[in-house]
This record gives sequence, structure tokens and C-alpha cells, in this order.
Amino acid sequence: MGADLEMLAGLHIVVVEDDANARVILGDLFSYFGANVTLATSARDGLSTLRQVDPDVVVADMRLGAHTATWLIREARKISCKAPFVAVTAYDFEERTLRAQGFTALLRKPLRRDDLLEAVTAAARG
Repeated sequence: MGADLEMLAGLHIVVVEDDANARVILGDLFSYFGANVTLATSARDGLSTLRQVDPDVVVADMRLGAHTATWLIREARKISCKAPFVAVTAYDFEERTLRAQGFTALLRKPLRRDDLLEAVTAAARG
């Protein structure tokens, strides 16, 4: 995939990642490709953010300290957040199970830039 610098232009992406370095890297990557990015440090912070903004896509690490991205998507749907969720993880999760829970995609760490960009754009397109 030839990454167009404006491929995410106009998209609002919420990144929910408890690892500070990963969170900054993801935010910088999405911003570099034109997205408006909001960063959240935990599942609870992510939920609070989703009460305030209406993103095009949510990218969430599966393990977020006290909660998981599965908890986050379940709670987000309760507050009528309809944004697609892309899960990222270094752990072994069953993709079919996550899709059944509402995730659009599952990407395993270490992440490949092009795979991540493709998953986010596909999620935004619906």
C-alpha cells in the first residue's frame, strides 16, 4: 500500500492505549497521515472521551489495565457510540470472537504501519 499523506484527512480517531510510548506513536502516525486524534490512557478515560466526541474510528489496545477493550466497546455501545473499533494486541485473542463482540478488525503487535492504516481506513468506510 502506498501510503498517501492525506489518507486519513477528515477522520477523527480515538486511540485508547495504556502504554504511553505506544499511545504517542499511534497518535503521531495517525496525525501524520492527516487524522484528528484524541488520546485516551485507559478504558475509563476512553469511555469518558467517547461521551464527549463522536469519532470515526476507535483504535484500542485489548488490555488496558483494570479493563479491556471488550469492556470499553460494550460500555461505548450503551452510550450510543456507533464508531467502529479496531483492536490491537500483543496477546492471543480469537479474532472471530472479537468480531462477534463488535470489533471491525484485530491487529497483532508488533504493528505494521500499512496494515494499521488499511484497517483504520476500511473501518471508517464501513
